[in-house]
Amino acid sequence: MGAKKAGGSGGGSAFSSAGSGGAFSSGRSAFSTEGSSTLISSSASRRRNNSGWRRRDYYSRENRAPVLEPHEPTSRDFWIAVVVVLPLFAIFGSFWLMFDAYGSKKMEVGLNSSYLLKANEQLVESILVRNIDQVPGLRLYLFENKPLLNKTKEWTAEHNVMVSGNHHKEWAFWLNQRSEVNMVYKLPSTSSLFIIVAKGTAQFSNWVSDPSNPDSCSLWRPVSGHGTVSFQAVSDNDYYFGLGNLNEESVEIKFCMEIKSKTYETETANSWCPLDVKSCKILPSLRGSKVGLLTTPDKPQDGVDFWKVEVSYRTRWQTYLIFDGTLLFAVLFILYFICKPKGLSNLSPEETPLNSQQDAHTRSQEANIDSNSVQHFANEGEPRSWIDERTQFMETW
Repeated sequence: MGAKKAGGSGGGSAFSSAGSGGAFSSGRSAFSTEGSSTLISSSASRRRNNSGWRRRDYYSRENRAPVLEPHEPTSRDFWIAVVVVLPLFAIFGSFWLMFDAYGSKKMEVGLNSSYLLKANEQLVESILVRNIDQVPGLRLYLFENKPLLNKTKEWTAEHNVMVSGNHHKEWAFWLNQRSEVNMVYKLPSTSSLFIIVAKGTAQFSNWVSDPSNPDSCSLWRPVSGHGTVSFQAVSDNDYYFGLGNLNEESVEIKFCMEIKSKTYETETANSWCPLDVKSCKILPSLRGSKVGLLTTPDKPQDGVDFWKVEVSYRTRWQTYLIFDGTLLFAVLFILYFICKPKGLSNLSPEETPLNSQQDAHTRSQEANIDSNSVQHFANEGEPRSWIDERTQFMETW
């Protein structure tokens, strides 16, 4: 009777969720979701704090944007650029010497020409001179040293020509330094032309492409009536003398060139070689003749007053191989010392710097923290871990 009263009149069971007299009654059940979640969250938070994990730090470590610092050029970078660019200039210089300065060339020489042939004996093994048309009159003199430019030959070349409208006439001569040319012309009173002097084939080609441009050649002068134009050569070269007509009508002109040509003396030559039907060779070495002098007669031969000549240079390959090979070895040697790591060269294989050990220990700790953080973060969302924590709480309580 009393047991029944105690069970029914107390207002509810001790395990009721809303009773007033139970030992576990606190307005909420001990197993309610709301009450247990707070306790579990505090326990989990303490464990996470003890393990060193911070979700905020985890996300900031993973999502931190890389910072690129500007690279300041140093003297080391400068010397690396120098030793890399230097071989390129050496290679380009070698090709220029072999194919331009000492490359094979063809040329035309006129009367009273005195053409000097020489080369560096360290770069050229031999010079071959050939008469292309085999017209007689050419001679090649051989010298030990450069001969003197102390003779003067004078002659006159007269021309009576018709220059068509928008056309030109030209004459080529090989002239040495200090040679002089006086061009005497006589034109009809109603006509006008211009006289030009071009130094070398390149300048002459520029003038042909633009005849009215005074800057395209060494001398450009309009002429009319009659008069004289003088010119003096400033260096040994082939010169083109031309008459141009920019009018539509043809003009007949009397043109005379009075030439005072400077030539090299031939009395001190060691030997000479005729170039009528065969080629002649110059050996620019200590054992042979270093300098050659090509000459032409002062009168036409077989009705020809100019000669076509081919000059070929045979390269001394040993010099280029030794020079370029030595330069390449020096560049590699310098790059090795410039790029060699500093500070580790005196350490034995068993020794490592202390800072390296500290860095390795620090990286190991960071890796462990990251792995624990990832594991806690992955297990947080699983329902099973939540039940285990609640059960542990009940057992502890």
